[in-house]
Amino acid sequence: MVKNRPNYKLLNVGLFILIIYLIYQTRSFWLGVVSILSEILLPFLIAFIIAYALYPLVSFLTNHKIPKGLAIFMVLAFFTLMFGFLIYLIAPVFMEQIGSIFNGIISFFKEMSLKYNVEFSTVQDQLSTTFNDTLEKLGTYISNGAINIIGVSISIVSKVFIIIAAMIYFLADMDK
Repeated sequence: MVKNRPNYKLLNVGLFILIIYLIYQTRSFWLGVVSILSEILLPFLIAFIIAYALYPLVSFLTNHKIPKGLAIFMVLAFFTLMFGFLIYLIAPVFMEQIGSIFNGIISFFKEMSLKYNVEFSTVQDQLSTTFNDTLEKLGTYISNGAINIIGVSISIVSKVFIIIAAMIYFLADMDK
C-alpha cells in the first residue's frame, strides 16, 4: 500500500469549496451574465411555450385540409385578438379597483373613528392627500416620462416581434 497517495475525496471537496468560493466572489459578474442571457433567451422561451400550447390548434387545422401557413396565421390572429380583447376588458376594471381600494381605506378609517370614537381625522386627511398626490404623480410621471415610456415601449415592441417571429418558426417546424 502506497502511503503518499493523495486523498481524492478530500481534493474533490476542496476543489468544490474553491469553486463555490470563486463563484461567490465573482457573483456580480455572474449575475450580469445571467441577466443578459435571460434577457436574450426569455423571448425565445416565451415563444416556445406559446407555440407549444398553440400547436394542437395548428395541427387540427392542417388535418382539416387547411394549409399550414394559413393555419398558423389563423391561430396567431385569433390568439392576438383574444389577448388584445382581454387587455381591453381588464384595464378599466384594474383602474376602477385601484380607485375603489383608495376609497375603501378612507371609508374604513371614517367608520372606525365613528364606531370607536377614535380621532382619525389627521390620518384620514393624510391618506386623502397621499392618495390624491399619488394619482397626480402618476399622471405627471406618465406625461413627463414620455421619452422613457417611448424607449421602454420600443423595447417591449421589439421583444414582442421577436416572440411572434420565433413562435411562427416554432409552429412551422414543431412536427420536425
